[in-house]
Amino acid sequence: MGKSKQFQIAFFAATLLFILSRLWHLTDSCLWFDEIFSVHAATNDWGNFFSFIAQDLVHPPLFYFLLKFWLAIGGESLLWTRLFAVFFAVLSIVPFLLLCREFKLSDKQILIGLIAFAVNGSLIKYAQEVRMYSLLVFLSLTSIWLFIRWQHNAKARLIGLLIVNLLLIYTHYFGWLIVITELCIVIWYRDRIKNFISQTVFLFVAFAPWAILVFNAWRQNTGLSQNIGWQSRPNLWQFLSSLHQPFYFPTSNLEATVILLSLPILLISLGLIIKEFVANRDNSNLQILAAFVIIPIAIAFIAGWILPISIWGIRHLTVVFVPYFLLAAISLSNFQWKTVALSALAILVGISGFVEISRPKETFIWCTWEKLAADVPANSKVYAFEDLVVYHLWFANKSFEVTKINGYEDLPEDKTYFLPRGFSDVKVSDKSSFNGDSLYLAFRDEKTIPFKDVLQDLRLNGYKIDEPIKIEAQGLIAFMFRVSKQSSP
Repeated sequence: MGKSKQFQIAFFAATLLFILSRLWHLTDSCLWFDEIFSVHAATNDWGNFFSFIAQDLVHPPLFYFLLKFWLAIGGESLLWTRLFAVFFAVLSIVPFLLLCREFKLSDKQILIGLIAFAVNGSLIKYAQEVRMYSLLVFLSLTSIWLFIRWQHNAKARLIGLLIVNLLLIYTHYFGWLIVITELCIVIWYRDRIKNFISQTVFLFVAFAPWAILVFNAWRQNTGLSQNIGWQSRPNLWQFLSSLHQPFYFPTSNLEATVILLSLPILLISLGLIIKEFVANRDNSNLQILAAFVIIPIAIAFIAGWILPISIWGIRHLTVVFVPYFLLAAISLSNFQWKTVALSALAILVGISGFVEISRPKETFIWCTWEKLAADVPANSKVYAFEDLVVYHLWFANKSFEVTKINGYEDLPEDKTYFLPRGFSDVKVSDKSSFNGDSLYLAFRDEKTIPFKDVLQDLRLNGYKIDEPIKIEAQGLIAFMFRVSKQSSP
């Protein structure tokens, strides 16, 4: 069998692994809070579409715009909705391969890079969420490929790169980090600086209408602290662990096990990259790939520490994952003992895959509301005490009236989640709004004790409390109480 045929078979197998890993357990869990927002935003009518997204402040509109058409074509089933993210994840293989060819990487280097791309746990996770991160990876890879092609070909035009970069910054604000990196490379190599600066100025001008819309929304609302105030300051160890962790989704209870697997992968990969740079520090391919890794991380890291609110997030920095994998692939293929290193990495990846396959299926607490809502009759009144709960209840069944009750300070609430701004389908009131002959109460906690004040208030107002329906998940219990007005004696 010829070398080319062997590569084709191996590339097909790696591609199949890439696709299957992103389809694995794709519909095991329901849509979670942020995914619900994606569908909610995409299904807004055109008259309210852009203003609704702008009020969220933290993401540009392109992802929601494309999702709107996707849902119009295939509906809102869980499988079809999640396939939107998978589609762009799989499509990313195309610019990945084009980028490798532009760098003139060997077949072995391409395969190593693709396998690393295929098995990374964080990239698998974000390829299965109805969020913009798989689109971000696809567009960032396309941008890097077009940028390198432009660098290698003096006659190449910038129009393709300009269009892709415009789409990139309208997908996620971290897309600007790719543009900034490209600008830094152009300045460093002093290569057609004027042309690229003109393009960058155009991007700022083209982005200005959205920036103005978001700025006006920001002035009218509570600011970014509600959106990302919960984010921690930069944690490089957590980031590096995610960068080197095969298959693992950060929702598992096997964290200690997977860290033991990611650490040796990290040490091998980083060690070989450093060795390669020492030996070939003047290699322009290594320098450019390193720039696409280091510059975005450095900007996000510094900004994450000096800004009042941290912008650091692993999901935002997925734009650096593939350039890093290509650095590792080049370094590994040039290593004298590459067979030993490849064998060790293959064993670690295989163990990680076995651990992931063996991981018990986990039921998330937010998925319990969909099940409990199914038992609530249409046109009922449902009261809950957390934004997280009422939003999931509203999405699960829009046939009943959902009200969020404030005023019970002892009740737990995760402030990470909040009802979308500009959204009025869920009423927000206080305890005085309890009314009707029959209503339902939704709580979540380890026990019912924190809700005794709510239940006592209802009893004092003549309500009878039925035994709750309960579902346990993630160490918590979701309760749905039916409450009915007692007849006067």
